[in-house]
Amino acid sequence: MFAYFVAKHYGISPQEVYDMPINMFRQSLSWALAMQDNENKEAARANMQSQTGNETITLDYGFLDMEDF
Repeated sequence: MFAYFVAKHYGISPQEVYDMPINMFRQSLSWALAMQDNENKEAARANMQSQTGNETITLDYGFLDMEDF
């Protein structure tokens, strides 16, 4: 399933995915999953904005996860 997901995301054949070194596959999968998550969040924000007619402002509290905070 993950090989298909990577192939679809990058527009390459499943055989090219199977031929990737494992480290490259893992990194490609991580990037593809991160992009998918980002697209899902953006679609949800756009959907909410279109339903209410109001601009939606997102707040990023990611800095709270940083060790130096």
